[in-house]
Amino acid sequence: NMGCPVPKVVKSGEGAALLKNLPLAAEIIRKVVASVTIPVTVKFRLGWDSNQIVAPELARIAEEQGASGVTLHARTREQYYQGKAQWDYVAEVKRKVSITVIGNGDVDSPEAAEAMMKETGCDGIMIGQAALGRPWLFGQVAHYLENGTKLPDPSIRQKFELIEKHLQLQLQYSGEHRGLLEMRKHLSWYLKGMPGAAKLRDKINTLTTVESLEKVLREYESSVFEIEEQL
Repeated sequence: NMGCPVPKVVKSGEGAALLKNLPLAAEIIRKVVASVTIPVTVKFRLGWDSNQIVAPELARIAEEQGASGVTLHARTREQYYQGKAQWDYVAEVKRKVSITVIGNGDVDSPEAAEAMMKETGCDGIMIGQAALGRPWLFGQVAHYLENGTKLPDPSIRQKFELIEKHLQLQLQYSGEHRGLLEMRKHLSWYLKGMPGAAKLRDKINTLTTVESLEKVLREYESSVFEIEEQL
């Protein structure tokens, strides 16, 4: 991953900092490829800022060093996740290399996924921020690209079933303490747009046990169902 913009990563010369050090990026790719037997892919951004666009060159370097594919987040490090993704650079990278090219940035709907693939010719898409609190988006995109029809968003009841499943998987993967902290963050995305979500998020962020979180979610779930049934 040569695209992470987070300051604590960049300041140590990692992530998006490698966009300013292409010789080191090339060395890392070459050594990783030589050290493993599985395909190596490289994810990066357009460049450090709008005056230092290096994506086409880095894609060529990745191919020369043996990478099997590249993923381009079509924003600069300076942009973080703001502003419009520049898909034309995804198209340029696709023209420059023969390895797999995956496009990333502003793919927040099935229609956007189709548009990126048509406009850039990329081999696939990567969805990141848009799937936070909307994990069903992947299935919607896959269905749309295959069938040309849109799947509906899940009902509130289905969303809470998914939240419960996510919570259990998060605890299983991360352990109770860390899993609870991570799930509080995900819940802020899941609950976006629901009645009273702001107050509920504030309450959830004070909870310190899984039991208290499950109790609060059950109570809120019941109240939301009552509202839904009255509509």
